[in-house]
Amino acid sequence: MTTFILSRKLFMAILTVILLLYGISGVAALTTQELAKIALDSTLYLQVDLTEDQIKFGSGFVIGEGLIATNHHVIEGATAAAAKLIGEDTVYRISSIRIYNEITDLAIIKVDKLNGTPLQLGDSDTVFVGQEIYVAGNPLGQEDLEGTFSDGIISGIRDVNGVRLLQMTAPVSPGNSGGPVINSDGEVIGISVSTIVDGQNLNFAVPVNQLKQLITESTDFPHTLLKYDFANVNDISYTAGSVEFSPDGNNIVSGSTTGILRKFDAETGELIVSGHLTSPQGEGIWDLDYSLDGSFFAAAGHNGTSAILRIYDGNLDDAPIHSFPFNQSFGELYSISFSPDSKYLAWSFSKTATVYVLDLLPDDADDNLRYITSGSASAADGLEFSPDSRYIGIGRNDGVIILAEVEKLWENTLEGLQFETGDVVHDISFSPDGKYLAANGSFSNQKRVNIWDLTTRDIIKTIDVDEEYTIYDVSFSPDPDSQFLAYGGTDGKINLHRTDDSFTRVGEILALHPVFSVAWSTDASLISNGRMVWEITENMDVGGISTEETQEVDPVTMTTPTVSFSPSPVTSPYLGGQLTISLNISDAENVTGYSTTIQFDSTALRYLESENGNYLHTGGFFNATQPAENQIYLTATAISKQSSDGNGTLATLTFEVINLKPSTLTITQMLLSDPEGITTIPEFEDGQINVPQHIKGDVNRDGVVNISDLVLVASLMEQTGELGADVNDDGIVNISDLVIVAGEITEPLSAPSLLSQNNFSALTRVQVEHWLRQTQQLNPIDATFQRGIRFLEQLLEALTPEETALLANYPNPFNPETWIPYQLSKPADVTLTIYDIKGHVVRSLDLGHQRAGLYQTRSRAAHWDGRNALGEPAASGVYFYTLTAGDFTATRKMLIRK
Repeated sequence: MTTFILSRKLFMAILTVILLLYGISGVAALTTQELAKIALDSTLYLQVDLTEDQIKFGSGFVIGEGLIATNHHVIEGATAAAAKLIGEDTVYRISSIRIYNEITDLAIIKVDKLNGTPLQLGDSDTVFVGQEIYVAGNPLGQEDLEGTFSDGIISGIRDVNGVRLLQMTAPVSPGNSGGPVINSDGEVIGISVSTIVDGQNLNFAVPVNQLKQLITESTDFPHTLLKYDFANVNDISYTAGSVEFSPDGNNIVSGSTTGILRKFDAETGELIVSGHLTSPQGEGIWDLDYSLDGSFFAAAGHNGTSAILRIYDGNLDDAPIHSFPFNQSFGELYSISFSPDSKYLAWSFSKTATVYVLDLLPDDADDNLRYITSGSASAADGLEFSPDSRYIGIGRNDGVIILAEVEKLWENTLEGLQFETGDVVHDISFSPDGKYLAANGSFSNQKRVNIWDLTTRDIIKTIDVDEEYTIYDVSFSPDPDSQFLAYGGTDGKINLHRTDDSFTRVGEILALHPVFSVAWSTDASLISNGRMVWEITENMDVGGISTEETQEVDPVTMTTPTVSFSPSPVTSPYLGGQLTISLNISDAENVTGYSTTIQFDSTALRYLESENGNYLHTGGFFNATQPAENQIYLTATAISKQSSDGNGTLATLTFEVINLKPSTLTITQMLLSDPEGITTIPEFEDGQINVPQHIKGDVNRDGVVNISDLVLVASLMEQTGELGADVNDDGIVNISDLVIVAGEITEPLSAPSLLSQNNFSALTRVQVEHWLRQTQQLNPIDATFQRGIRFLEQLLEALTPEETALLANYPNPFNPETWIPYQLSKPADVTLTIYDIKGHVVRSLDLGHQRAGLYQTRSRAAHWDGRNALGEPAASGVYFYTLTAGDFTATRKMLIRK
């Protein structure tokens, strides 16, 4: 047994503290004998393996189905752990650490298939000095002392460095740590944690309300349960170097470090025996992959002298389709990856800077294997395609990750987006939505996992790992609805983090052996290291503890900050206008930063920009990104760590109005952080955007009635339905609507702003003449109609030029075609002749008889396709064009540039 000395936040530095281990019990007012039975029936003896030759012991007690409470220091550093109920022989494997808190020194662990009785948790806030208490546990970790039950009183309630502790006289020893402290009603009021070496009966327990708070937090964490162990089920003892689930979820394939490839039934763990699946002994299999359509399966390994890649049919029921041997100069073959579209297979080596890409569906059978340099002398270890198959990610041992576009691979280059990480990249993984990229390895002599937001290309999370361990594999779960990030290494654990803005750690699975590979089933319900398979669920059963009880733990009276939009509600500007809204905070305390996601209606608004507000202190960091078309991600930090209180503006958001409709700004996520990095969730309110009052005749909803509205009505003539152009609401767009719009135009036709509109040149004299003839049949009498008719008459005059003219061609210079505008003051037969610089006719265009009017838009101007009369392209150079209209003739110069 190992004795543990503790000097932490729980005690003053001058005290030498021995950590204990403990257990629990509970019912109503009972005899001491009845209390002992209740406590000991639910208390466990724990054995924790640190290394091959280091073991420590402790206690724990049942709080729910398969769930055990203990001290964090009991299971800290565990590579494997086991538990058994007091007085029983059955030993249960501890499969995962659900959640822990180092400050309060508490942890909740999962013990598979355990059927102990949960203890009742009391209320430590009602504990008083002099109260009788009882302690159960396993002093000194010795089997002949397991299940010791002792009594005493609460001798003090201490606050040590902000941590509340219960001082008690009940005797405890190393090995009691994590055991329950109960009252005379059989309720747990504390968890044994420590003793002072030189004192007499100076023993301490963590108040149970701290455990209840941890239980409340743990309900958001995943529940892991060992489904089966291949070694136990099939008497196979081996270390898995790689593992992969089949796309249909029916099978698991595991490759061992000794070169054995095995296929199992994913539901039962049954070994599916097939002779050709056994690779030569000594060939370590370090990576496996299925194509997403299930057509192919690939296995990569090394037999000491050469690297070998084998490609099988996806059913693995026949010999390999292809085998690629590579000599020892290439090094180990550690990484292979199928593209999600099942078109390519890529692989790389530990010693060369070459990435190989095999086209599984080649157009040319002789050109289906490509050898691509990685752009550096550094070898590539990590390799994976992005979920959309657009990029291939390559992690190199010089600390650089390259995202290269797959379509450009055939240009013999892997240039692309680069992410600088540090020294060595062992593995990379894309999240299923393509938002994040994770990489693990040794970065600047520190073991860590880095996570990037691929939208901003910023590192959003760095997870530091103990320097003694190496992390070999990192893997996102494939189901977007239940996203986790898992990674494992030589410490024999699979760590789980929730895929959220903060990548919260949610526990670890004790895998017993080094973890070289982690694989998920397609629905993320199973996870495997190639030797064991665990089930993942989202809920934890904590026995008889009610939600109301856990919510009432350690209540604190404080004001809750609120984040809201201002102004709200706000009236939107008209179409094309800009709308600026503030994101405000009120009643806040000790804020140094925030992050939030804001959703908006992308059919009503277009996001333009964001600016930092005045709330956080100056000298901080502000970033705004739009990861999707309908949401904005904002984050800000006061780098000086100087906090802000009260009310203020966090940021301002500017949008362009693209459609007049009511809409809502919604805060979907909001976190505030304090100087210690602790985050809280404020209350937040939606912002409402209303539409402005409609102006009659403003068909395009830009806030003004002008030529644009007139042209829009003209384009919808004779159409029916709910159309904004049906101004008089009679169910059809016709001349009446057009005249009403014309009558609402108040700006003089001669105004430059109106005449300069592109829509003005889209109107023709013929159109306006036709409209005026139609108005004669309406016999209108109201003022709006009369104004509309006068406007159309003025428009007709404006569309009738005072003189005939030939205008400059556009574009000029041009290639391969040009438009030649002109205007006619009276009807005429029109021809256009193009000459070269020597005066030779290149092309003659007969435009026919044309009415008086403007011929300036591409739909009305003369068009020359840049070819001569024989259809041959004209050469570069200077040309002249002559317009003949009746007795009018004019010539201008143009330029062709090839």
